[in-house]
Amino acid sequence: MKSSERKEILGFPISNPIVISSNNFSDSLDKILKMFDYGAQIVVTKTICNEESLSGKIVKKDLSLFNTTMYSQKTFDQWLSIISKLVRLEKNIVPSIFARNEKEIVYMAKSIEALGVSAIELGGVCPNDTGSSSIHELASAIINETNLKLSVKLTADQNYLEQVSSLSEKGISTICISDAFKASSIVNGKIEEVGYSGASIKPIVLHAINEIRQNGYNGEIIGVGGVLKNSDIEDYLAVGANATGLCSSLYFYGLKSIQSLSQYKYDYWR
Repeated sequence: MKSSERKEILGFPISNPIVISSNNFSDSLDKILKMFDYGAQIVVTKTICNEESLSGKIVKKDLSLFNTTMYSQKTFDQWLSIISKLVRLEKNIVPSIFARNEKEIVYMAKSIEALGVSAIELGGVCPNDTGSSSIHELASAIINETNLKLSVKLTADQNYLEQVSSLSEKGISTICISDAFKASSIVNGKIEEVGYSGASIKPIVLHAINEIRQNGYNGEIIGVGGVLKNSDIEDYLAVGANATGLCSSLYFYGLKSIQSLSQYKYDYWR
């Protein structure tokens, strides 16, 4: 199955099928600007949550990532300042946000929309967060109370078919799959709950996207998980993704990987 003939994602025109996914590098204005310098078209921020978030770490092993970080370490007000600067520079920035209730998520979304942002991501499936609210209710609140284009981030190890169906009924036309999987790691003899991502989750995410398309979903899909080289991007496009999200390559090969991956001519993206 070839990807549909879209040449935009979340309303942004794109010349290649690459989006920079939410990651620890996109928690910094300097790093975000560096990503654009290397050819990024769209950058999704580290997920912003209007509450204190504990710090964590990312461990790299055999092209896999073990992540104990949660949300951005910056305050919401700090993010409003960063986003405002990026909007003034006419950068295609997609703030990723999460809140515990509908009132808070609408406040955040409206505050961001007032800066001139046109699209956001709802990133409420952080595997290291045990207090998550209903992502469907949060998504509905954003759609009903703002004019923002919305991408909802899901994981490929949960009930994604039911989630996509429900979100589609509520008017959400872009999904991003997959966030990191819930997993456990043994560190110094102790069990540590982590978000697991990297090359090994890619076949599972490919299967999920293929199933979502076979189930009749016609909206935009951003496929994320283990994108390290050009052939990984081709694989995601082949199963029906409209674009891929870069994350793993940034940790293993640095921000310069954006440049090399963006210059490739993709057979399945015509």
